[in-house]
Amino acid sequence: ASGGQIELTHTANDVVGSLVLGGVTVPNGVYGPTHPTYGSYFAATSTGKLVVGGGYATWQLDVANGLTAGVNDGPSQDPDFDGVSNLLEYVLGGKPMLSNTGILPTSSISGGMLVLTYKRSDESELDTVQVGQWSVNLSNWGNPAVTPTLVNENGANPDDMMIQIPITNAVDGKLFGLLNVTKP
Repeated sequence: ASGGQIELTHTANDVVGSLVLGGVTVPNGVYGPTHPTYGSYFAATSTGKLVVGGGYATWQLDVANGLTAGVNDGPSQDPDFDGVSNLLEYVLGGKPMLSNTGILPTSSISGGMLVLTYKRSDESELDTVQVGQWSVNLSNWGNPAVTPTLVNENGANPDDMMIQIPITNAVDGKLFGLLNVTKP
């Protein structure tokens, strides 16, 4: 510490489970001298950052993903313009700088259900909320959410997930489903 400030004298990002600054436990995220709320707790000469909580905060800093902190690493951003947000890429195991729509959920009809299947990264289990939604017109997705079902826990590999929407919800033969992901 320098004058009561944290001095990070390396260029790495250290992952910590929790961080208390000024008596306040800060939310998960990335912290350093440029942070808009907590930057004053860090010496201006600090070159490293603290990543609190792992999960998305760690994923967005992974150099393999090619994102730039504060530029294109936000959950709703889509730096490769493939229509898949960073948050969805995180859940589905995508690479945000490569167009990879092949990771999106696939659909089928089985046993009177519209079935969406997808792979879920293990790290996204704890810091995202995933729900299935349905519509009959592609504009009203406010219908009751459907909780995804774990089909197969694949250990360290992505889990197999399934969302089932009853075909009886269809109007004039139209029924659409989607995976909605949020980060609380």
